[in-house]
Amino acid sequence: MIHCAGTSRPGPEAPLLWGETCDMTSGSSGGPHLARFDTRTGTGTVVGVTTTDDELAGGQSPTLYATRLGDSAHRLYDWARSR
Repeated sequence: MIHCAGTSRPGPEAPLLWGETCDMTSGSSGGPHLARFDTRTGTGTVVGVTTTDDELAGGQSPTLYATRLGDSAHRLYDWARSR
């Protein structure tokens, strides 16, 4: 699995977006941002979805940014899983 790893930081021009250094380009949108990713098993917890790069959010290039998922997303997931 191709992946990027690093410390997430808020976008200087869009602090609701969080990103980490990553040189993936077009086609990475919609990909997951994972917490506690285990490279051996390929598992982790989805905490965001790639939405943009440094052009919109600011910061150093290359950086991919995600809209962070919060409590509402967790409740929606739990609801859908119970159906």
